[in-house]
Amino acid sequence: MFKKFVGKKEYSFECLNLNRHIQKLLNNNVSLFNIARSGKQVSFQAYAEDDKKITKEFKNAHMLKCENKTGVLKLCDIFKKNLLVILSFAVCFLTFPFFDLFVWNVKVFAYDDEVCEEIKSSLSKINVKKGKLKSSYNLAEIKSNLLGAFSSIALVDVEIENETLIISAKEKTVSYAQFQNCKPVVCMADGIVESVRIESGTAKVKAGDIVREGDILVEAYLKRDGNFIPCEAVGEVVVRSFKTFEKKFSENMTVFSRTGNKYVKNYFTFFKDFDRIKLGKSRFENFETEIVLENSKAFPILPLKLTSVCFYELEQTQNYVNFEENKTQILADFRNETLEKLGSVQIADEKVDFKKESDGIYILTYYLEFFKTY
Repeated sequence: MFKKFVGKKEYSFECLNLNRHIQKLLNNNVSLFNIARSGKQVSFQAYAEDDKKITKEFKNAHMLKCENKTGVLKLCDIFKKNLLVILSFAVCFLTFPFFDLFVWNVKVFAYDDEVCEEIKSSLSKINVKKGKLKSSYNLAEIKSNLLGAFSSIALVDVEIENETLIISAKEKTVSYAQFQNCKPVVCMADGIVESVRIESGTAKVKAGDIVREGDILVEAYLKRDGNFIPCEAVGEVVVRSFKTFEKKFSENMTVFSRTGNKYVKNYFTFFKDFDRIKLGKSRFENFETEIVLENSKAFPILPLKLTSVCFYELEQTQNYVNFEENKTQILADFRNETLEKLGSVQIADEKVDFKKESDGIYILTYYLEFFKTY
C-alpha cells in the first residue's frame, strides 16, 4: 500500500544483456510494469522505493530517461513546475478577506460640478483618501469639517457602502427634508410662454419668454427676507410649443416573442459593479435578459458581488403590412401615440406626412403646434 502511495517511476536504458539485468531485478523482488524492448533499449515502470536497486543493476548502462509517473512523487513534480501559480493563488486567497476592510474608492456628489471638485480637493486636508481602513474614518468628523469649510452647503451625507466612501452635499437653500415633497413645474417642450398665473411658488418665466424642454417654470419655494420657504408649486403657465416628431415604418416588421424557455446565469465580480461586465454567449440565438439579483454580496468578508441574469428565448416572426393600403390607419396610430406621450394639450395646428425612404421603408412625420398648460 505504501509503495502505491509513493508512486512509480519510468525508466529507459540502453545496454547489452537486457534479459539478464531484468531477470536479476525480478529475482531481487523488484516489481516491473509495462516492460517494452527495442533492440538494445528497454523501458519499464517500477515502484520509486526500488530506485536504488534499479540504478545499481544498470550502473554501467546508458540511462535515457528517469521520471516520476504516479503517486506523491508525481504530485511533487507538478507542484514544483507550478509553484509560482500555486503561491499566487495562496496569496490571493489569504489577502482577499482583508480587502473588504479598506476603502478603495471615494465618490463625491454635489449640486454643482465646481463645488464637487472643490470638495474632492479638500478631502486630502482632512486625511480622506483611498486605501485606508474603514474603521479609521470618523464619518461625523468628515461631515462636520465639510460643513465648516463650505458655507454654501446646508446638508452633508457621508456613508461607506461596500468598498466606497460616498459623500453627498446639498445646497443651502432649504433643507432636503423640507424640500423632498415640494417639486417644481418643469417644461416638457420648447416654446414661447403665453401667460403666467401663480397661486403658490416662485415664477421663473414671464409671458413672451422662450423656454426649452427641461426648463423650470415655477420653483417650489417662496423667497422672503432672503430666506427660502418651501411650498407646493401651484399655478398655470401656458406655453405655445412647436415640435416635429418622426418615426420609421417598415412594411416587413420583425416581431420577437418569448417562447417560454429560459435559464438563469450567475456572474461574480470583485470590487466593480456588474454593469462593467460582458454577458458573454447565450445558449439561445435570439434572447432578451432581465436582472433578477444585482450586485449582491456573495460572502460577508470577501469583496465578491453576485448578479443573477435570466435569459429568455425569443421567437422571431416576420409580419408584412402594405403601407399604401393601410396608410390612413398607420398615420392615425402614429398621431395618437405621439399625443398620448404629450398628455393633455390644446392643438393649434397639426400635419401628418410621410415620405418613402427606400423599398418598404417610410419616414412618418408629425408637425404639431400646441398649447400646453403646466
